[in-house]
Amino acid sequence: MRETDSRTICSCCGHDAPAQKCGYCGFLNTFTLSKDDEALIRERAASHRSDLIRSIRNLSVTGYRYGAEAMSAEASTRSVRICAGKDCDRKIFWSKQQFGQNLDPDSAKRPLEITYSVGGRKRTLTAMMELVPCEEYWRLGLEITDDLRLNVYLGMEKTHSKSGPHELELL
Repeated sequence: MRETDSRTICSCCGHDAPAQKCGYCGFLNTFTLSKDDEALIRERAASHRSDLIRSIRNLSVTGYRYGAEAMSAEASTRSVRICAGKDCDRKIFWSKQQFGQNLDPDSAKRPLEITYSVGGRKRTLTAMMELVPCEEYWRLGLEITDDLRLNVYLGMEKTHSKSGPHELELL
């Protein structure tokens, strides 16, 4: 736990932690009586972060498939799994699944519903994505940042839009 300008910062996620237990990541922040203990606190924080990352599973996007049968206008909804938390920890993980580009001239942004589970509890967040034209089909990229937030990318590795960072419900 660090104090800066009368604020207490969590040693694990960097969020404000006014109480001893961080309200965002659940890390138990403590003050020490010796500088020698700082390495131990960093080690505990890294271990807690690693446990949290492993508990984030089934990061998915809600996808829609429009009637392949006789050009039906009805869409079927499907959850498309992208990765687990460990796959996108501090790096962008690009989906294997490709998504058709639907550049809507009336809308510059589109909401994407991202679902995931933490400790067996399903969570949902909405990312507003700018629609970018790409040479190929879109892919979805996910990245968990150092401070345990989620960035969402839409496009390709070289040409994409980014939404975030978005707070994750970890507790």
